[in-house]
Amino acid sequence: KMLGLRFIAVVPASTAAPKLDAIRFHGGEIHAVDDPRTVYDVSHRLAAETGGHYLDQFTYAERATDWRGNNNIAESIFAQMSAEEYPVPDWIVCGAGTGGTSATIGRYIAYQRHGTRLCVADPVHSVFHRHFADRQALSLPEGCGSCIEGIGRPRVEPSFIPSVIDRMIAVEDAASIGAMRALSRQLGRRVGGSTGTNLVAVAQLVEEMAKRRETGSIVTILCDGGERYGCTYYDDSWLDARGLDWRAHYSGFSAMFDSEKSPSPWPAAAPAKRSPV
Repeated sequence: KMLGLRFIAVVPASTAAPKLDAIRFHGGEIHAVDDPRTVYDVSHRLAAETGGHYLDQFTYAERATDWRGNNNIAESIFAQMSAEEYPVPDWIVCGAGTGGTSATIGRYIAYQRHGTRLCVADPVHSVFHRHFADRQALSLPEGCGSCIEGIGRPRVEPSFIPSVIDRMIAVEDAASIGAMRALSRQLGRRVGGSTGTNLVAVAQLVEEMAKRRETGSIVTILCDGGERYGCTYYDDSWLDARGLDWRAHYSGFSAMFDSEKSPSPWPAAAPAKRSPV
């Protein structure tokens, strides 16, 4: 806006309205597409038609940060953990949108030779966890898409580097929403859907460690605030209209936060002692 340049954001039609309002507030235009898989082709076409430039953040995200430097998210995690009882985490859990965050953390772990493992939590309707299991899987079938904004993609992005990831956990959208809302209640502030996705993966890793009687630390990222999701993730009627049965997951995670000997957050699962997180 300050440069007097036109900006067009190509977004899925399901994008939360407050996000679109923020783009418009800064002078941007919205071009919505019904099929999220078409955002790339439409962006290229609009750039050609308007004499503009396609800002391809998905291709270059993995090189935007120097993972060997002292000013990246991975270095910050280990610096903050240095005063904790278990300073070197057993696991770091993050999501993948562009793939840049997981690439930076995974490369940093290897570069510093830490014993930490990297787990990427991915919406079940995303291609990333499919590609991690089968490198031939490069895109999602038609009609397959997640409602968790910011993470998960319909195609494998160039910045997604599966070789630096130790494990991926696919998370149902309803579980992400339930975990997100339970965590928001616990913190007294709203978080977004991708934070809930991370939390579901953390809980699964905690349960596995507890069954093996292991102690240690698990780090995850509160990667998005929930202020812009009042009309979607925090609207019961919006969730019900999409058939997202989040309430059982909410109850399970709420019980996990409320109880000293925390049960598993999944309905009807056996209680398990929680490792420090």
